Parts: sequence; C-alpha cells; structure tokens
Amino acid sequence: AAQILNVEPVMEFDLPFHDRRLHVRVARGRTPNGGTDTFIRDIVQPGEGSYYTKVLYDYRTPYNPVTWDESSAFFCLATLVMHAKLEEQAFQADPSGWKPPIIHTNDSQTALLNVYLFLAGDPRSPMLKQLADEFPFILKLKKQALSAFTLHTYLNIQAYSNTEGGRNTVKWLTGITDESLLDELFLRVVTDGNGNRFEILDIVAASA
Repeated sequence: AAQILNVEPVMEFDLPFHDRRLHVRVARGRTPNGGTDTFIRDIVQPGEGSYYTKVLYDYRTPYNPVTWDESSAFFCLATLVMHAKLEEQAFQADPSGWKPPIIHTNDSQTALLNVYLFLAGDPRSPMLKQLADEFPFILKLKKQALSAFTLHTYLNIQAYSNTEGGRNTVKWLTGITDESLLDELFLRVVTDGNGNRFEILDIVAASA
C-alpha cells in the first residue's frame, strides 16, 4: 500500500441518513509522488470506530457486517456533501471568480452520487429533500455543475431484479417513494445470452 504523508483534517459534519444522523470526518494527505488522497469516515460514537467505512470490499462478514449497498450509499452521500461544502467555501471566498466544478464518478460504487445530485431537493425522495434543506449549496451544484460517469467494464454494474425485494432496495438507496419515478430512472429491459428478456433496476444506467 502507498504511504500517505501529512494527513490533516479537512472538515466534519453531521449527515442525515434515513432515520439516523451520522457524524462524518474528512481528512486529506499526500502520496510520496505528490498526489492527494481524501479520506471519508463515519464515526459511530466519539472515540469509536466506523461502521459504513470500516473495511472496503470485504462486506457481510463478522468483522464487517455492512453491505455493499449501505457502504456505497453512505460514501456517495457524504462525498456529495463534502464537495458542496468545499465549493461553497470557494464561492464565498471569491464569488466572481468561482466556476462550477466537473464532478466525475467512476464505477458502480460511486454511481449513486450522480443520482443523489439529480434528485437533490426533490420531495419524491424525502431523504434527498432533507439533504438539500440542510446543505442548500447542493442545489447550486445541481443547476450549474457538470457531472460525468465512467465504467471500465459493463460487467461491473450494480443492478437489481424488478421484484419487490429489488425495488425496496433501490427505494432505500435513493429515498424515492414514487413508484413511477423509480421506473423512469432505473427500469431497463435486458436480454441474456439465450435471448431471454427480463427487467432490471440499473443504478449505473441512471447515473450516466
């Protein structure tokens, strides 16, 4: 693993996440070659460890009971708020010189960020309506920022079957309560290798 140098705190904030509030810490450090790495953590209780960001990839284990869906949803929400706060600071420091950012996400782990930005402030997602109420600069990003999504392989998508269980999972991920909006954004018809057609709810396609 690359060594991270001079790690310093950037910000802390409380994040509304469904029926709970999470404390988030953001830090930044540099790699030996001059690159910058940003770290986002949820803090369960002061002085305790993390739940959603305890371990990456090794999900649903005794050591890390969080699911992929939970980890991705937390990370994307927290990242969106972090960007909104950083951009708001830049705007307040120099309103006339501020330029809207380009937000580039890559692969299914970050695809929800684009969806959250698109739905920010929409009452059909009470979770994202609350997020925009608490962090209103997100709405400025929604109107002015450019967002892009890339995927290095189509097999690395996050899709759910169009069943009650799959629909409930996507509702939880997005906070959407409107069935027609869910279909409009995520419902796709795909064909397998045998020519069979079936319906899926595709997070990646909705983020593009």
